[in-house]
Amino acid sequence: MAAKSRKALKVWDIPTRKLLYAKKDDSTSINCVSFSPDGRRLASGRANRTIILRNVETGEALFTWGEQQADQHPVGILSVCFSPDGKRLASTSGAKVEQNKVICEVKIWDVSTQQKLLLLDIPENSDHVASAVFSPDGTRLAVASWDGSVKIWNVMPRGADKKLADR
Repeated sequence: MAAKSRKALKVWDIPTRKLLYAKKDDSTSINCVSFSPDGRRLASGRANRTIILRNVETGEALFTWGEQQADQHPVGILSVCFSPDGKRLASTSGAKVEQNKVICEVKIWDVSTQQKLLLLDIPENSDHVASAVFSPDGTRLAVASWDGSVKIWNVMPRGADKKLADR
């Protein structure tokens, strides 16, 4: 089990009730966490617009998204979730007003290459994107906003529809 406090990430072994590790970060708050489907990795979204991918057993940081300004969300990360196959990670952010335009984003990352695969621009009348979840087959992403709306996006990688048809 993983939990976040304002500036720490703690991972426990539930059967033994033993704290495996605690990672403190005095520089920013941790807003959300998500386990990979195989349980071996843990992503944490942070207020400073970065996402850290960790090895669950050791706590070692494997990669950090958003260290480069071009990859950052407009404001802090509000949710992260893995695709059912664990190959992609979706991240959502709050809204920011810039030049009288509301900027609100959902990004989908390739976990193995760390590259941004897709950027979903949320319509201007939306509010902070509170959460996102992949469909069980990984082809769609449901996105919920603080304004009460839910949008469903087709996020199937290009060429995947042909692979499915060939089966």
